[in-house]
Amino acid sequence: MMDIISTEGIIFRTLKYAETSIICDIFTKERGLKSYIVSGVRKSGKNATGTLYQVGNIVMITAYDGTDDKLQRIKEIHLAHHYQQIGIHVIKSSIILFMMEVCRNSIKEKEENVVLFDFIKNYLLYVDEVGKPPSCVLHLYLIELSYMLGFGPSVDDFSEGLRFDLLNGEFSHDFTSHYLVSAAESAALYKIIGSDISNINQIQIKNQMRVELLDHLLMYFRLHVPTFTESQAIRVIRQVFG
Repeated sequence: MMDIISTEGIIFRTLKYAETSIICDIFTKERGLKSYIVSGVRKSGKNATGTLYQVGNIVMITAYDGTDDKLQRIKEIHLAHHYQQIGIHVIKSSIILFMMEVCRNSIKEKEENVVLFDFIKNYLLYVDEVGKPPSCVLHLYLIELSYMLGFGPSVDDFSEGLRFDLLNGEFSHDFTSHYLVSAAESAALYKIIGSDISNINQIQIKNQMRVELLDHLLMYFRLHVPTFTESQAIRVIRQVFG
């Protein structure tokens, strides 16, 4: 007999399926990443529930839970948190889409990871509640997520003038690597690593370097996560943060 679970979840991705259905990837608090097929949500009418499955939504679901990799079905769903700004604020909505794309490309585990779940949830709430998103908030998010996933940058040997090696994940004296970022960009990266969500707004980096550093952090993920693919949302981020 198939189990039924009730758990909080975060919508990572939705894909259209057939005429009125979707396949939805949800990172659940109790079961990790799960994929569900949801029928009829793209129908028009007052009973349509498609808005509940918007990427980045924090939801509470009751769902069938099998032990194999087959698509399961959701019995009930409702919002666990109602955003105030995300959905109507273009920059915040773009940030959330980017964050969720990175999560879907890098998180594959299907086991409970409450610490990781709460980390992502807290960032979603922060973006919704903060007045103006700090210009380096996505850099900090990627760095902290890399630590969560086990390949965060090593800062043990940092000193001024060293360059960060994206392949080895450390500040290096050896400048022969093909994956080095500039000394100035490395210094900016070190500052961001040493910050947190409470003071990231104090770090100011020129636009061009900020965009280049974000691109390099995405490359860092591609080098360390075998299944990580090219970001599509980065194009929008460049426009709103550039």
